Amino acid sequence: MEETRKSGFFGVRDLLCPEVYNHLQLQCPYCPEAAFSFDSFIDNLLVPAPARSLRVNRIKCTDSSVALAEAEQCIGMKGHVHPQFPDILIFPPKEAPEGSSKRCSALNMDFPDTQELAAEDEVRGNPKKVTEDMGAPCRQNNPVMVVVGPQCGQAVLRGAHVYAPGVLAAEPGSRLGSVVSVWAIPRPSKNTPGCAATCMRSLAFLRGAYLHGERRSEVEKWGVFCGRGTLEQSLKDVFLHSKGLAIRMESACDLSSLPASVVAQQLPSCVAGFVLSPLPGELVLDMCAAPGHKTSHLASLMKNRGVVVAVERSKKRMEEMKAHLASLGASAVECIQGDSAKNKWQCSLGAPTQLKDSFDKVLADVPCTGLGLRPRIVYDDVDMHSVREAARYQREFLAAGCALLKPGGVLVYSTCSISWAENEDNVLWALENLPLTVEPPEPYFPGAQPPQNKIPVQRFCPSGQTIGFFIAKFRKQKEAT
Repeated sequence: MEETRKSGFFGVRDLLCPEVYNHLQLQCPYCPEAAFSFDSFIDNLLVPAPARSLRVNRIKCTDSSVALAEAEQCIGMKGHVHPQFPDILIFPPKEAPEGSSKRCSALNMDFPDTQELAAEDEVRGNPKKVTEDMGAPCRQNNPVMVVVGPQCGQAVLRGAHVYAPGVLAAEPGSRLGSVVSVWAIPRPSKNTPGCAATCMRSLAFLRGAYLHGERRSEVEKWGVFCGRGTLEQSLKDVFLHSKGLAIRMESACDLSSLPASVVAQQLPSCVAGFVLSPLPGELVLDMCAAPGHKTSHLASLMKNRGVVVAVERSKKRMEEMKAHLASLGASAVECIQGDSAKNKWQCSLGAPTQLKDSFDKVLADVPCTGLGLRPRIVYDDVDMHSVREAARYQREFLAAGCALLKPGGVLVYSTCSISWAENEDNVLWALENLPLTVEPPEPYFPGAQPPQNKIPVQRFCPSGQTIGFFIAKFRKQKEAT
């Protein structure tokens, strides 16, 4: 579908390589907003999801209202227990505008009609406009502009503060304690044509550079406003020492010191655990376990009875996961360093060669391109080659997990990508090449079931209040008798 781009605006189309953009357009039939305006749909990837989610850790707290009160006190925001999933706590934006729930939302089952979308397209078609409406820099006070690196800007949009290594350039005139406006320049794919991508690439800053007149205008035109914050160090110290907290962001949501009663976990990721639904006493495999949020959820659902074998390829991440799970009381988990795609690991029960057809449940939340993560402003690491390689690698996990699964056992496959190649294509491949059948991935989350898809999956659209996410449920065929 061909759409008119407005002069001076940019969106994901201006950042992705054309081949990936065209590939993603295959999603149009599966989301009402994508069918109406694909650019409007995909541009949601440039802005944060309007709601945050935490999961109640039932190992430490059996009462959702108690966990909610502890979480509210810790992060200084009001939330509520999800009406369908009492284990999930929802924290809406700090300043959610009245009536904002009319948007296409996986939280309220409401899909807007095309007239509503058309009326809002002036905003939805311009992610810069969205971020400005959420709290644009006040031009009357003329705050000093600070430019951070794209990875840093992406983290800030996801709720982080700015640390010194991420600061690239700034206007002169700031001092310790002053309010600054933080901007980042998106990083387009090297294969992306067009004026926007060319201009963004040209906005390269030597670290420690000062911004002046024309450069500020270029940043305002081609950059993304990340929010306001207060300087915790002088810029001289920021550039000289390059360490520590540089800017305390007004929009930051610090989840680093949550009580053990709750876990920071993306809502669709929680649903994947509910779909797997491990029972007390079962033997469960988590193939890609770090940082351990999903793993602790599985242990919680099992009431800490049974065994969860959690495999992580990186030794450092495995050790960090082990400490994290211990703090959450997840004693049913055995953390293992190894390569689950190749079935090269060893646990107390044996090696994979000894555990064929042994696991009751397998979770394959596999490495992917992250094309459903939001906000995302860095796209220079994704092209069709990387999409195809990700899909090929994911099939290794499906095959390895299937080999370890009991006949009649359940394997849940999930990604945080919206690409067809990594999702439905891999489901079809598994059905053709492995002794698996596909089942409805219940419980379905409101709005996450593609209405026209013949394959029973859950697909979370980024046009809702979550990241883009995909869930499929398989059952291993029993041997014929």
